Amino acid sequence: MKDQIGLPGPSRTAAPARYVMVGGIRTRYFDQGSGPVILLIHGGGYDYRLGVACDDWEGLFDELAAHYRVIAVDKLGAGGTDSPAADADFTQHARTNHLVEFIRELGLRGVVLVGHSRGALEAAQIALELPGFVTAVVLLDSSSLPPSGDQPATVPASGPVVPSADWVRLRLGACFANPEAEPARAYLLRKQRWCGPGPHHHEQRPWLSAELARAHELDGKVFLPDMNSTRTMVLRRIEKQGFRQPVLIIWGMKDFSAPFRLGLKLLSLVEVASRHVEFHALSCGRHLIHLEFSSLVGGVIHEFLTREADR
Repeated sequence: MKDQIGLPGPSRTAAPARYVMVGGIRTRYFDQGSGPVILLIHGGGYDYRLGVACDDWEGLFDELAAHYRVIAVDKLGAGGTDSPAADADFTQHARTNHLVEFIRELGLRGVVLVGHSRGALEAAQIALELPGFVTAVVLLDSSSLPPSGDQPATVPASGPVVPSADWVRLRLGACFANPEAEPARAYLLRKQRWCGPGPHHHEQRPWLSAELARAHELDGKVFLPDMNSTRTMVLRRIEKQGFRQPVLIIWGMKDFSAPFRLGLKLLSLVEVASRHVEFHALSCGRHLIHLEFSSLVGGVIHEFLTREADR
């Protein structure tokens, strides 16, 4: 397979993307800085119309790489990472397994997991199942992890099969408190430029109507049911045993995708049996707080990890 050009790396100063084979899956990641390891796990499902990938960590990647070795990886079926080989593997289970094997392939231990949105569910599950590999967990704005009667949403069926640049801006602009300010403006322009055919798309996920519709259908029929059952299992384990690692939860109070009440529900559950939990709320934050307020979010994470190291 030829190297994919991909989106710009998560850091303006980052080295070029790296690739590693993980269980037969060619996997793209970025690796920068030195010190304790932080693994950034992005959100999104298998529906690739919004181009969710590890590039979406760009601002926070820079902030954290000043103090840590930061790794941002494209999950299975996202960015420059291969898609599953079979339709039945477009699952939450397959994505989590891919991340676990990625950690093992790189020989990582003592990892701080940072998960955003649907990536928070994967971060929580890995921390629970591999406590010897994970030293801390950071969870950002997620409707997929907290206890709730709400059905986690995918990209609405009413959206265009082949999205326009205007639709992409409308969908993602709502994730910022001020979409006209930097870095939100630059992010939205980059996403709009990404919208359409070109060499930046992975060859297994072409910008064709039939392929986009197929990915959207698999996301709803295969991925979401498996994600819901995984969430139920993870929440039961949290309730029963809690996290051995310290947990930091950061939430935007004006997040429409993952409402603030879900963050409070998650806090209420996690703090009962876990070793140590902190909760930070950004009063004007929406869903992409790690992009819009990367310096603030990075500072909160760094201070949290520094305090834990001193305990």
